[in-house]
This record gives sequence, C-alpha cells and structure tokens, in this order.
Amino acid sequence: MGLGRPAMRERSVLARLEHFCDEEGLPIATLRHEVMAAFVDKGLSSRTPSTRGTYRSVLRQVAGPSGVRAGTPFSASPAPAPYGSEERSERLGHGHGPTQTLAAPQRLDVDGSRHRCRTALR
Repeated sequence: MGLGRPAMRERSVLARLEHFCDEEGLPIATLRHEVMAAFVDKGLSSRTPSTRGTYRSVLRQVAGPSGVRAGTPFSASPAPAPYGSEERSERLGHGHGPTQTLAAPQRLDVDGSRHRCRTALR
C-alpha cells in the first residue's frame, strides 16, 4: 500500500534536511530545533515564504514540542499583479486599439437610464 500525502511530504522534507546537514558538515539530521531553524533560514533561502513555512510546520510536527520560542513566521507570497501598467491603461480606455471603445464608461442619467438611448429618442 502506498504512502499518503502527509507521509510523502514528511519523507521529502526530511530527505532535504538530511541533504542540508550533509552539506553543512552536521551529523546525521537530528531533529533539534536549532538545526531545523538553520535549515529553514539558510537551506531554503531561495524558496518562497509559504514554502518555507510549510517545511517549518512539517519539521515541527515530526520533532514534537520544544521549549524554544518559535521563530519568525513567514508571510504568504504576494500575488502577482493581474495586468501590467500598459495593459491596465489600455483596459481603462487610455490606450489605443479596440479595447478603448469597449472600456469607455457609458454615462447614466439620474434615473439610471443610458444617456445615449434617451438622446436617440429625441
């Protein structure tokens, strides 16, 4: 029977910790909280904050409780902007091209009817 997701995640995190310990010249990966903190801070420095937080969480679950104060929490990665400044400008009708007419707002009268329709009837 295969391993479940949590067990596979634990194996992956522990294998990466063991590799880090080997590169740093530390004895076989002991689950000391100081080693885990160094691994998250130094060994995962190129990873996103959310990934680092996941690794820290998995290591804490495997290692169990500690008398040591918790490290600084990692925030989630910021979401990329949906459009670049040129695209936003174009979509708001400040650029050139067919989207300019599509994005142009339609003026409404006080009663909520479209101004164009009302003037067409006159």
